[in-house]
Amino acid sequence: MADFNRVGNPQLASGIGRLYGVDFPQLGVVGSEIQITTSPWERPEFWALLGGSIAHGFTRLAAVAGIPSQTMLFNPVGSGVLLIVESVLFANGGGSTRFFSVNLKNDSAGFSSTGAWSNRDLRRATTTGGAGGCGCRILTNNATATTFNAAGPFLVLAAGQWALLPLDFVLPPGWGLCAVIGTPGFIVLNEQLDCGFFGRERPAPQTELGFL
Repeated sequence: MADFNRVGNPQLASGIGRLYGVDFPQLGVVGSEIQITTSPWERPEFWALLGGSIAHGFTRLAAVAGIPSQTMLFNPVGSGVLLIVESVLFANGGGSTRFFSVNLKNDSAGFSSTGAWSNRDLRRATTTGGAGGCGCRILTNNATATTFNAAGPFLVLAAGQWALLPLDFVLPPGWGLCAVIGTPGFIVLNEQLDCGFFGRERPAPQTELGFL
């Protein structure tokens, strides 16, 4: 018999719990009643539960005199998903070398929803949000500078260059990853920002969200 109390891999335990319709605290109760005859890792529905929706989005903010261009991939409060940001694509359309950085934010004040965040899995709905679509949003701010909670990785690109910044951020509801030209202490004004986000959303029970 399988004893789920001794499952050492939390991801595996999570998948088993959702496959059999039980939550983490109940796994020990049903552990003596279920016999696993095949490995959950071989079950396609197991990977579907853990994989969630893979998605991407791109946004372009025009240069505005005296104003910084900022865009953010945001996981709204109450979304019920974990947002895993895999990479950010930056393109330097300016005339000189620039820093491009990503920064953590735990609010969306000053941002508006103008970018598309769409599924990459063509078997799923391709809407950009709402029922059957993705839970997260790409937001933009082309008006005022905002305050970041923490600075993250950065790139240095020469004029005309582009590059993919590999990441591995896991963002619970209420958090976002903001992309800017410059660094948190020195954001460049009056420049066009071309930025693409790649990542995935994974549905998560409240017990998994709450431990953070």
